[in-house]
Amino acid sequence: MRFKFEIVRLFATIRILIVSVALRDKHPLQLPLMVAHWPTSDEATLIDFLVEHKAEAGDGFSFKGATWQAAAVHMAAYTVRGDPKTDRVCKNKWARVRAGDFLPLCADHNI
Repeated sequence: MRFKFEIVRLFATIRILIVSVALRDKHPLQLPLMVAHWPTSDEATLIDFLVEHKAEAGDGFSFKGATWQAAAVHMAAYTVRGDPKTDRVCKNKWARVRAGDFLPLCADHNI
């Protein structure tokens, strides 16, 4: 039992050292890149959601944070692979759609 306690204490000490070195050197700890999987059907679902909420859009079909949070909740049901489709991920996907990467999808939805 004492051996397990010593190992746990050792790992806690190592973790503290890593964080303190990162802070001292002012290098942020690197987190793994989040990658959401977007099949065409999910892209169409996001566009459908935004079309339904177009009254909340401002100039240039830009949306506020509350709409992106609602979109993330809506898209959670469609996440079967990859990381979650968060509000930021949905907003970035919409920016690429608006930039012209997915014009056929927009044409199908009269955007």
